[in-house]
Order: sequence, then structure tokens, then C-alpha cells
Amino acid sequence: MLTQLIWMSGIAFEALLVVRSLREGLIKLYPLFYTYITFVLLVSLIRFFYFRVQPDSYQKLYWYTEFGSVLAGYGVIFEIYKRTLKNHPGVAQFAQNSLLLFLLATITFVAGDAFRSPQGSWAYGTAKLGRDLRYVELALWVLMLVLFSLYRIPAGRNLKGLIVGYGFFIALSVVNLAFVFQPENPLAPLARKLASVSYLITLVIWCGALWTLHPEPLAPAEDQIERDYQALAARTRTTFARAMNFLKRSLTP
Repeated sequence: MLTQLIWMSGIAFEALLVVRSLREGLIKLYPLFYTYITFVLLVSLIRFFYFRVQPDSYQKLYWYTEFGSVLAGYGVIFEIYKRTLKNHPGVAQFAQNSLLLFLLATITFVAGDAFRSPQGSWAYGTAKLGRDLRYVELALWVLMLVLFSLYRIPAGRNLKGLIVGYGFFIALSVVNLAFVFQPENPLAPLARKLASVSYLITLVIWCGALWTLHPEPLAPAEDQIERDYQALAARTRTTFARAMNFLKRSLTP
């Protein structure tokens, strides 16, 4: 009974977030985030239907849809980087390209390893891939906090709420997914319950932070992060050019 109540509360909060985004115009600022919320809302409704009508098929359906949810959630990380670095075009472009590279590399290497394993199945493979994608998301979220702290990047209430809520959700999701592969662990049932509660708390954080559109802070007068990036890019180009020249000289008879 409590599980279904948490489930229905989550669906209600997801629907509320989508409605408020349309009313406040937030969907224009955070299209990837609200695409994620809409996707998760649809998945939640489908899962609820299957749980009530075809409970035997629910476990398989869960892992098939969970991979889609994790993949869509990667778009939230992409959105956070995009909005945070919007005043730093060089760094933003580098970050977006790096995020796509991380995603493709993770899917390629982890999926191949998961589906080739002796106990591998589609459900097992998607569960392992979803777990490792969460690890990547958590690492990227921590990196974003480091950038915030190091360069004192300004952020409005909407963006801060998005970052805090998603970081909280990812951290507890990683804990839960770690226990998924240790079903004999006595803490595994508790971890599964915490996952549902943590997502509900995340939705409450998002509703509070994204209830209305708040003005974003002005761009900083000094762009230290952009200068550091340009200096690093210049050193990288110089090093690469020297390496190529050395290689050409070495190959020349």
C-alpha cells in the first residue's frame, strides 16, 4: 500500500512539473530536463498499468524502461552543463562534445561486456548498463560542483534546484543499483525502498525550485574559466603540432 502511494505521488509530482513548465515558460529554458520528466511520467504510467494488470511481466518491463530513463536522464546532465556554461562558449562547446563522447564510450564498452557475459541476458545487460551510466552521471555531477566551487560560477534558483535535486537522486540511485547486483545482501531490500523515496524527495525539490521562473544572474565581468580554457587549448594545439612535426621528421628518410 505504501509503495503504491509513493508511486502515485511521484506520478502526480511529475505531471505537476510538466504543467508548471508550460505555464511559466520554463520548458523553453530547460527543454531536455522537461523531456526527461515527460518521458519518466509516461514510463511511470506504463509501469503502474503493468504492475496492476500483468505483474508477472513487470520485472522485465522495469529493466527495459529503466535503461531508457537513465539515457534520458543523461540529457539532464547535458542541460545542467549547457545552462551553467552558457556565458562561456568555448568551455560549453568542449563540455558538450565531451559529454557525448563519454556517453557513446560508456554505451559501447559496457554494453559489449554486459551482453557477452555468461549470465548475460537483455534484462541483465540493460541493468548493468544503466548502473554504469549512473556512475558516469555521478562523476560528471561532481565535476560540475568542482567547477562551481573553483570558478564561482553564478546560478539562479531554478538551476540550483535542478542541480541539487538531480545530484541527490543520482547518488542514491547508484547505491540502489549497487545492491541490485548483490541480492543476497541484507541491506538490498532497504536500498530498493530508499530509491523510491529518494526520487519522490527529488521531485519535491524540483517542484519547489522550478515552481516559478526566477531571473538568472548576470554574466560575470571577468571570465576566468574561459581564459583558462583558451590557454589550455592553445598549449594542447602547440603540443600536438610539435608531436606531429617530430613524427614527420622521424618518418622522413
